[in-house]
Amino acid sequence: MAGHLVLTGATGYLGHAVLDELRRTKRTSGFDRITATFHRHKVTSSAPSVPSVEFLSFAELLHGSFDFGDVDIVCHLGVPRVKPDDPQLASSVTDLQLLLIKAANAGVRGFIYASSQAVYGVTRPVWHESSPLAPVTAHGWGKLAGEQLVKTVSESLSDLTGISLRLPKLIGPGSGFRMNQGEWVHALVHAALQGRKISLSQQFLAQQFDFMDVRDAASVITCILARPPKTWPKVLNIGLGSHMTGKELIAVVSEFCEMKYNKPLRYDVEASPLHSRNFGMDVTALSEYLNGFSKRALEDTIADICEFVIGH
Repeated sequence: MAGHLVLTGATGYLGHAVLDELRRTKRTSGFDRITATFHRHKVTSSAPSVPSVEFLSFAELLHGSFDFGDVDIVCHLGVPRVKPDDPQLASSVTDLQLLLIKAANAGVRGFIYASSQAVYGVTRPVWHESSPLAPVTAHGWGKLAGEQLVKTVSESLSDLTGISLRLPKLIGPGSGFRMNQGEWVHALVHAALQGRKISLSQQFLAQQFDFMDVRDAASVITCILARPPKTWPKVLNIGLGSHMTGKELIAVVSEFCEMKYNKPLRYDVEASPLHSRNFGMDVTALSEYLNGFSKRALEDTIADICEFVIGH
């Protein structure tokens, strides 16, 4: 069935991967038209060359003359991650509300919202979609507010079906590749390749993580896009369903970098008074909804990260 897809954040880390996946699998044939937005940076030649894609700024989408009248699905991935005192936190929720209202009033059939495992906060994993929600970060509270907006609008307006996708920590090469604090897989690979010794806390070694290759997340999203919105659950945990400790992650990174580049990860372990939160989502509902989905092995993702870091 042909239609019109609006994809926000299309030049970001996940959005760029979704466009790449649409091109790779030729799922663009499901849409006559794709409108893709960016937040801060204009589109350059590095943007995926997907046929029938029109790029415009997110501000133009919300406040310009864009017509939602023939839009079938909005996939909202363009939500910035901000600090607690950043005014973008409030504006991102306001922008989502306006986007939802425009979509609902125009008769859009489906709305996909990129949420996060951060909504579970301090509750103990493994998390199911029905687990208590107790976010402790501004990012988590913003995502929870977004989920509630999607739920409220889709329940009060029967023509619009909304789904919130709770994403884990995304890793892997791609546009928007980050090396900032918290990007542990990327940071460990980078340190190993540089031969740089780093300090890690005892808490990190015991901490439990939930990672997913950004390309696998993009594949899941395009599979959901291909299904009728009326079949969508209201919430889905997106991930691999397998979790690992910091110690296990170190071993995988170090063994691979030593075998491939003769550069094992060098590190010291130090005590830290800070408490570390564990992460981990159950993805049974996702697997049942999609009848299974493809997953990359962590070693394969690390290999691709190494090539990406060396090439940049």
